[in-house]
Amino acid sequence: MWPFRRKAPPRTDVFEAQEAKRAATTDLEKVESQTEEVRQIVNSLERRRIKNNFGDALVIAMEARK
Repeated sequence: MWPFRRKAPPRTDVFEAQEAKRAATTDLEKVESQTEEVRQIVNSLERRRIKNNFGDALVIAMEARK
């Protein structure tokens, strides 16, 4: 009588995709919350590398003199 069709129930792969999206969103939020901590560690390591970068001076000092 009416030209409307019944909507088919969503397929299970749609539910799986939605669950995967939720899990990915949760993981992204967790990673983004660690951004400041990561920046602090990187900056600390860069400062340490700069302070301890005397390798070239050692190579020059230990070279055999001609």
